[in-house]
Amino acid sequence: VEAIDWAVQHGIDIISMSLGANWGDATSADAIASQNAVLAGITVVAASGNAGPAPYITSSPASATAAITAAAMDGTASFPGARLALSGNPNPILVQDSNGATFANGTQYPIFVLRNADGTVSFGCNESEYVDAQITGKLVDTVRGSTCARVLRAQYGFAHGAAAVALINNAAGYPPYEGDIPVLSGSGIVTIPFFGVLASDTTALTGPVGGPAPATATATNAVVPNPSFETVAAFSSGGPRTGDSLFKPSVSAPGVSIFSTLAGSGTGGLFESGTSMATPHISGVSALVRQAHPGWPELAQRAAVTQTSDPFQMVGYSARLAGNGVVQPLPATNTQAYVVGTPNAPDPLSLGFTELTTSNYSTTRTVDIHNSGSLAVTFNVATTPQAGSVLHTVGVSGSSITVPPGGDANLGVKLLLLSAAVPATHPLGTTNGFHDAAGTVTLTPADASTNGGASLHVPYYVVPRVRSNVQVSGVPPSLGSPNAALNVTNPSGLIAGTGDFYAWGLSSPPQGLAYVDTRAVGVQAFPAGSNSTLVFAVNTYPRFSNPAPFEWDIAIDIDGDGVTDYFVVGTNISTGVPTQPSGRLASFVINARTNAIIAARFADVATDNSTFLLPALASEIGLSAAHPRFSYKAFAFNFDGSEQVGGTASFNAFTPAISTGQFVTVAPNGSANVPVSINTAEWALSKPLGIMIVSQDNASGPPQAILISTP
Repeated sequence: VEAIDWAVQHGIDIISMSLGANWGDATSADAIASQNAVLAGITVVAASGNAGPAPYITSSPASATAAITAAAMDGTASFPGARLALSGNPNPILVQDSNGATFANGTQYPIFVLRNADGTVSFGCNESEYVDAQITGKLVDTVRGSTCARVLRAQYGFAHGAAAVALINNAAGYPPYEGDIPVLSGSGIVTIPFFGVLASDTTALTGPVGGPAPATATATNAVVPNPSFETVAAFSSGGPRTGDSLFKPSVSAPGVSIFSTLAGSGTGGLFESGTSMATPHISGVSALVRQAHPGWPELAQRAAVTQTSDPFQMVGYSARLAGNGVVQPLPATNTQAYVVGTPNAPDPLSLGFTELTTSNYSTTRTVDIHNSGSLAVTFNVATTPQAGSVLHTVGVSGSSITVPPGGDANLGVKLLLLSAAVPATHPLGTTNGFHDAAGTVTLTPADASTNGGASLHVPYYVVPRVRSNVQVSGVPPSLGSPNAALNVTNPSGLIAGTGDFYAWGLSSPPQGLAYVDTRAVGVQAFPAGSNSTLVFAVNTYPRFSNPAPFEWDIAIDIDGDGVTDYFVVGTNISTGVPTQPSGRLASFVINARTNAIIAARFADVATDNSTFLLPALASEIGLSAAHPRFSYKAFAFNFDGSEQVGGTASFNAFTPAISTGQFVTVAPNGSANVPVSINTAEWALSKPLGIMIVSQDNASGPPQAILISTP
């Protein structure tokens, strides 16, 4: 923040930041400082981050509203490689020579696979695995993952006498090209090949789990077409922006295997990958634009960079991953026209998040096109919905529009989303039920000699959620009348809704903690023989974009001594399982005395919601049919603080005091009667506050957890 403020004070033209923290929103200090820098006339370019494609993970300060947020794409068509003929296999595999090391055609490498105790291929991140007597003169096989540097395998192998090292990728395509790899200590480079292998060739190279692997691999020089060419990089952090679903990232630039400067090397360099490599490309284009259009206001210069970017030059284009496409230096400097934005809406068709509760979504926006040139420009107007986004229609007020010299013209854009076309929260999939509607309004000069031949691409973007309207009525059970039936209805719901029954244990009034302020916690049980499946339901007052960066702790006491014995923790899966991609909420069962993770499962949660479910087994928290009861407390944490949710609740994991686990699906305008009963013998021992009926497709906030007190 101080550095940004310094840049403002000293009249800097462009700030380029290859740094950041995941899950950026508009309220972080560095995002606010960046936005203020834009208001002061500075072009701010910041890296989206390298955390992968999870929704809402794009970083701060790139989350500043008017900053240009840089995504990374792969701009290399091919790499040096090798064709490996494997003994006993008639089908050779094509691998990437990731450091460009030389080898003679026909070189034969005996194969040695680094394996874990269970027979799977090791990450190869511990030097002790590279035993000279075992690997000297051989091709050492490892797999990408963990937190160690990719090149560490090559460095270890080279230091201990290997003839080559292979790194099997854990994502689509080949691992990033590395170029020269420095040795572990002293000067010099690794001179043995560091082969990058497709994940689909794992078995061919290493054999089945536990082996045996092929005895040898014979290498022939080859050129490897890059299957990731012109796609967004697998590591590039996904948008939109946390909190309001603002269109992010802004644009893409090459960021995979980029030859860059090496600090402290004199004139040396190295190949690096990351949005930190894409950011300088975009900053450079921004500098060219500032030079070409010195009198333009900053937002106009920003528009020249982002609106001349080209989404149609990307393979498998996704707006929330690649922004408005690949940055284009020549059109950015040539254009005389741009679509006018404001500091709070630099992308005029970024429509944020919307909940469809009663009708379809329809909005009409007016786009102001300004022509700073001395000649009129007529644009042909076309719209292109993004493949794979929510089905929608977009219309414009005319198939062409003429913008006078030095003047403006307005184009109407209407977006229609039918509620029936918007998927529900489930099935969740790997993106936790995230859906968006996106596309491009393209303005192409009717005369290619006008506007410097530059077309403008204006992105439109909205994140919709279609909602049910589940409601519950009826008289709950009591000790005097232990059996009852509640009526679950869905009046005027746009989609079918669900009623999922829990024992309501904890609640709290609003405490103001952003994203995580928790309203209620309940639990249900599914006893089966000697065990029972428990599910904790957590309902928050605000809507969270993605709950993964936050944490909720269910502190469990199984012996009544007031000391926590176990935790059921909801937080990012990668926190406890580093090999998993970041961005999905998981349910961890943790021994409070040893901090050991007993179990890890994905939570049941959708993006842009207010309720999630954390599963655990009774046996994992020390419970059995003979010892079934526990008490629990709940705590919530965000980036700024924490809160406790209510006091203490009790529950019997095998014989709940009130029936739980009932589940109904109710069609729009439908209804269902659900029996609910009290166990009178258990009531005095673990009485809940009442009944908590979870409906995850209801509108965000309290409607997703209907709370009914029991007398």
